[in-house]
Amino acid sequence: MKKETIVKHRILVFLFFLILISIISLFIHLRLREYAFDDAYIYFRTVENIIERGEPYFNEGERVKTSTSTGWTILLFILFEITHQVRIDVNLTTLVAILNALLVVANTLVYTVLISKLAQHRNSTLNLSIIFLVIFSITLYPSVGLMETIAALLLAGLALLLYVDQNKVSFTLFGASIFFRPELIILLSLIIIHALFTKRFSLLKVFTFSLIGVLPFLLFDLYFYETVVPNSVTAKSILYSLDYQDVIGILLGRISNYYYLFPFFLQFPKTYFFFILFIFVLFISLFLLKILKNFTELITRVDMQFSIIILLWGLFTFGAYFLRRTYIFPWYDPLYLIPIVIIISKAILDSPTHQLYILNRIFASPVVVGQIIIVCIIAFSALINPAFYIGFSEGARVRQYIQIAEELYQQYPNSVLMTSEIGGLGYGFRGTILDAAGLASPEAQKYHPLKVPDERSNGGIGAIPVGFVKARNPDIIVSYDIFIESLLKSDIGQNYTITKPPLFLEDDRLIIEIKMPWREVILRTLWGAEYLYIYTLKD
Repeated sequence: MKKETIVKHRILVFLFFLILISIISLFIHLRLREYAFDDAYIYFRTVENIIERGEPYFNEGERVKTSTSTGWTILLFILFEITHQVRIDVNLTTLVAILNALLVVANTLVYTVLISKLAQHRNSTLNLSIIFLVIFSITLYPSVGLMETIAALLLAGLALLLYVDQNKVSFTLFGASIFFRPELIILLSLIIIHALFTKRFSLLKVFTFSLIGVLPFLLFDLYFYETVVPNSVTAKSILYSLDYQDVIGILLGRISNYYYLFPFFLQFPKTYFFFILFIFVLFISLFLLKILKNFTELITRVDMQFSIIILLWGLFTFGAYFLRRTYIFPWYDPLYLIPIVIIISKAILDSPTHQLYILNRIFASPVVVGQIIIVCIIAFSALINPAFYIGFSEGARVRQYIQIAEELYQQYPNSVLMTSEIGGLGYGFRGTILDAAGLASPEAQKYHPLKVPDERSNGGIGAIPVGFVKARNPDIIVSYDIFIESLLKSDIGQNYTITKPPLFLEDDRLIIEIKMPWREVILRTLWGAEYLYIYTLKD
């Protein structure tokens, strides 16, 4: 068979694979869109406020930069306006589900192409398809949750490809990307250092083209918020009181959540976590040893320079999270995992001998299989029953939040509602929201952090402070008991009528008990809570 024919065959096979993944992605996102993360609805409320009032604020007239991503807010507004102009009747949740379904595939493709450019050997269709699936699996859950991480990574990935090809426009995309996820300033800084140190671009070009990407978002933030620092960043740093063991515990919990259908992973989450950590450390060490062994020769190679940048990007991002004892939400994970996967992929593909290549693949195979399992679980839940979905409980609570909030707004349209989870409740209740966690209400921050265990069970709980309730005397309070432990102990409840609706909507309650061959999953509680608490101020 001729070489040209082989190349065409490989392209056709990969295109078919790409189309199939895109169809699966669309199906998954549309089927599970109602189980999005609570934080996604913070953006949705802000976007709807832009449309209705021309103000990108969570509460009317309150100049607070509640959301982390200015770029994502603007992008959603533009897309929603376009659909209205062309008279396409689609709600914001469906629009974002379609958008993310396409973005996650495009993002995966971009980083797969980047790996193929950096790796010198073994870029077969099979190897690239496996790498594609691994990257897709890492980004799928945050994408289905309708968060902005995928758009941010796509911008960064496109910028890296352009930078590899010595295109100065890359700095425009790098500059814009930091307004989609602020953590990407780490990547931008590393790229600028490399560009100036290697004289790849002049300081004038770096500054000018970076400014083109930064300036529109910078002006937007300064005009509307008078700051570029998201209030959510400040609030979360005060709200959560975690130690390093807590951070590791969050990651261990994520593994149990991802693989909950498989008893092995549930029984040995620490084993699997440290195995993954071992694999990461092993391949990163091999990569670094290779550089140190032939430092003078390898450091001059462009592919190795870029690989070092990407490795430092991943390590510095995770290091910043860990050292600052950040509560690492699921949509943060791809921001440090994707760079590390790129380096591991390059290390495996560029193994110096065939024997070492086979050995490296064997070591990496459990991680690859584990990631493919994640895709299968999410696809299975979309096809068969949402209760199998990794984020079902959290998403079902948001669905209940929205319905309860809509009912409360119909009954009390002029009231003020307090909560510590403002996404779904804020989306359903169109009036003023007092955010006891401090993201949308900065004045709440002075009441945090709450003491452990007197006022909350642990430092990872964004609880409602009694002091803030007394200071603002809200008309309505909505929360789970885990967020109002100190409130339940106080005498404030005497001023309110308390009702306790079910944990989930009736539709979701009907599907929470599923029989499986090896175990029974019963999702009757969320974080130990069985009910929502609604406090309504007495007349």
